[in-house]
Amino acid sequence: MRHFKIVLAGLIGVIALGVAPLFAAEGDLMSKSLEDLLNTPVTIATGTARSYASTPAAVYVITADDIAHSGYTNIWDVLRKVPGLNVVQESGNTVAIAIRGFNSRFSNRIQVLMDGRSVFNPITQGVYWSDQPIMLEDIERIEVMRGPNSVLYGFNAFDGVINIISKPASKTKGVATETTIGTRHNQEYYGRFGDSIGKWDYRFSYQKDNSEGLGGREGRQFQDGKRLQAYNLVTSGPLFSAGTLTLNAGGKGGLQGSESVKASADQNLYTDFQKIAYEQKFENGSVWKLNSSRTMWDINRQNTVTQHDLRYSQLDLNSDYAFKLGDKNDLLVGGGVRRNNGRSSSDIDPNKDYHDLIRSALVQETWSVTDKLTMHSGVSWEINNFTGTAWSYREMAMYEVVKGHFLRAGVSRAFHSHGFMEYYSNYATTFARGNPNLLAEQVTSYEAGYRGVFMDNKLTFDLDAFFSHIDRVRNFTTTGDYLNQNEAHSQGIESSLVYKPVSWLDTYANYSFLFIKDKLDQYDLQDPRNKFNVGSTLYLKGRLLPSYIDTRFYYVGVSDNYPFSGELAPSLVKHKASGYGRTDVKIAKNILNGKGEVAVTGTNLTSGEHYETGYGKQAIEKVYYLSFKLKF
Repeated sequence: MRHFKIVLAGLIGVIALGVAPLFAAEGDLMSKSLEDLLNTPVTIATGTARSYASTPAAVYVITADDIAHSGYTNIWDVLRKVPGLNVVQESGNTVAIAIRGFNSRFSNRIQVLMDGRSVFNPITQGVYWSDQPIMLEDIERIEVMRGPNSVLYGFNAFDGVINIISKPASKTKGVATETTIGTRHNQEYYGRFGDSIGKWDYRFSYQKDNSEGLGGREGRQFQDGKRLQAYNLVTSGPLFSAGTLTLNAGGKGGLQGSESVKASADQNLYTDFQKIAYEQKFENGSVWKLNSSRTMWDINRQNTVTQHDLRYSQLDLNSDYAFKLGDKNDLLVGGGVRRNNGRSSSDIDPNKDYHDLIRSALVQETWSVTDKLTMHSGVSWEINNFTGTAWSYREMAMYEVVKGHFLRAGVSRAFHSHGFMEYYSNYATTFARGNPNLLAEQVTSYEAGYRGVFMDNKLTFDLDAFFSHIDRVRNFTTTGDYLNQNEAHSQGIESSLVYKPVSWLDTYANYSFLFIKDKLDQYDLQDPRNKFNVGSTLYLKGRLLPSYIDTRFYYVGVSDNYPFSGELAPSLVKHKASGYGRTDVKIAKNILNGKGEVAVTGTNLTSGEHYETGYGKQAIEKVYYLSFKLKF
């Protein structure tokens, strides 16, 4: 029956495409040309803006239009379509995301940035996705780089980088509101106001999220439910000659549940950040940037056994200077310092504050060897309190065979340092014994790729192949010790296609294959070997017809998961997670002359109830949403 539903959904899509030529796209709804994507400025690979087509890395860009068309309310669902990226939702508030394998609850091998500010948790390592004050309506684009880039982003840009880039305040003037209600008591209320004072633009955004979550009912709500509020404030304007100052602040707080177990209770979340960014452009084309930020995160849970309080703060200062060296060389030099402070009432010694001071320096060069061949070289030095000094590098050659067709090949080395808990965890409360002698994991990655444009800029195709060798991989023992006795290699292929044949249709498809083998067999099949995504947005016209229909299908293969996705696993028992196929559909109608939108979204329509982990009690089920947007 499950497979019949998938086939039926495919037939409906084919029929929709068959009748689509009967309808013309509305002018304000037409698909943007593929050239817009190819010319999108991408900074994640080299630190300076380059067009997507010529970016020397395996990158994927999610645009604001793509986010709006999806109908999603969580950023992790937006990221599911990225090739080579695996999303595992354990509960309503616990999500694991990995690039090219080694997925874990805390996403501890990828660097995640919000407008260049790291949201990496230094205590447990990784990212608490549900805790971030991210509002999808405020996102300009999301840049995802697959492969190491510690040269630009430090120790934990091990397998990839995700940078979430907000819309500038100058593009969000006026008022915008959105109300979304759904099954399982999902409710989201969003409001934004933007304007200018003189030459300064500003925006204030507010969002409230309520949900009963995915878990079993325990009294008044599901144990992984949430009642959270978030805000963001940004202002930007000129300072000095050709200089721009941007001030950004935000936060999120409220009550949320972590697991569907009776021992858990609501936990109080509070997080906030402040960031100051200055950019100075000079007449010779060089650019100087200075960034300073503060991040604070605190979560407190009281249950029938004990009180759990976990908090950290991060102070970050970095600067870089991009300039030309002759006619064929572009250089980026920079450096920074970051101080992490952490404290836990139970995971580590509650009487101590732990800290880590990280200092770094880098040089990134782009050398135009010929009109067709470009070399991208980078090297960085970094030191922290735990694993000492590390040298990272990245070397990539980019060759334009003919116009619009690029070949690339390169090698890179990156490091992953561990969190406070892995060094100093309390064996009595976490069932794992910290090891202050842990060394940084090291990856050496080789990759080759192709990117081409076909059919008069209507189709683009990417193909990437990689092989990585990882030394000093953290392993677990039956007595709960953290050690560095493992080593592994990973290899895979990632392909991606975007096709925009006509103005009223967008389509995409991508496929990823991943194989991981480690010496101690602790990570084999932890991640699915096969992953496939396909989707389309169909734009329609007519008083009785929707304005657009967005359809997305995901297939995720079988995997074996350790308890807690490989974290704190003294028993080393694997739990199989079945593969699943998931279909999400949004049907939207523009109203009020394009100033408003009414939409219905359904998620997980074809797979029925399924688990994305092999050990969780929180099942992913069908969810329906009704949303109303208004902008003026």
